[in-house]
Order: sequence, then structure tokens, then C-alpha cells
Amino acid sequence: MEAYMRRWMLYQLLAGIQYRSQQTIVKANKHQAHIELRFKACSLTCPKRLIKRGRPRSITVNCISVKEIGDVTNPVQWKLLTTHTIETYEQALIIVKWYSARWYIEQLFRLLKK
Repeated sequence: MEAYMRRWMLYQLLAGIQYRSQQTIVKANKHQAHIELRFKACSLTCPKRLIKRGRPRSITVNCISVKEIGDVTNPVQWKLLTTHTIETYEQALIIVKWYSARWYIEQLFRLLKK
């Protein structure tokens, strides 16, 4: 599924390229990042065995692709799925910031468990 989504998102229109601070893209080393952001609404089909159990046939989600561009050794590449409405570049960026904050929290808890 991930490989399919990666290819599919490449064909979506580029929503924008922006120079973002560390707050948006979380990495171990702090730096400024240029990101390429794409988003598109898509439908995920439910497996037949779950449809028989009364689940909906499909669910509409928004797919977001965030890719760090430029001369970077380990670029960040996120593929995000959300049920939040995304109609503009700014709305997509807000979702990316939320996921970035969540990733930061996940890493914090990982370090605390050590």
C-alpha cells in the first residue's frame, strides 16, 4: 500500500514549496527545511469480510505527502492520512504541524522509557 500511495501522490499537483522552521519538520538535528507538500482526497475501500460485518464500504480520507527537498543527507518523507478537511495549502500545513508535534511527543516518550 505504501509504494502505491507514494506513486499515486507523485502525480498529484504540487500544492506548494515552503521554507519551514524546525517546528514543522522534526529531525534529530535542528535545521531549516524546504518542504514540498501535496494533498488529495482519496477513498479507502473496506475489505469484503468487514463489509459483511456491517462496516461502511469505504471511507474518504485526505492524503498528504510531505517531502524535504534540497541538499539533505536524510530527507524527511511523510505520507499522512487524515479525516480532517483539507481544501487549502494552509490547512494541509496545519495538519503537518499537528503530526510533527505528535512525532516529537512519541520521541520524548521513547527516550523516557530507556
